[in-house]
Amino acid sequence: MTDFYVEADLAKTGRSTCRGCKQTIEKGALRIADSYVEDHFQNHPWHHAECLTKLSKRHADLEVEKIRGYDELPQDDRNKIRKVVEQVQQNMRDGVKPTKKAKKTVAKPVAKDDSSPSP
Repeated sequence: MTDFYVEADLAKTGRSTCRGCKQTIEKGALRIADSYVEDHFQNHPWHHAECLTKLSKRHADLEVEKIRGYDELPQDDRNKIRKVVEQVQQNMRDGVKPTKKAKKTVAKPVAKDDSSPSP
């Protein structure tokens, strides 16, 4: 039997990766997952709250207060979660397909121009 749930918390370490933007979720950052447990295997596809663009259809009418860990979050983080989940649910009702977020990129150092004459 598979147990599906949504959970939210503040990242305990800086080792998890956002499934939306593929970047590291910093320690202490708000994160949310559409998780499941199957045959003793836990899967937590973590996202930055702002990168969450979809929930599985089984959570289309999810009450935000039923998100695991919601009550332990600071009020401003609860407000962020509420806003994100309500937007995702509205998009689901409206039939809006999530768009893939562009990967965040890190600027590469510019190579030094060696075309100037040597002294």
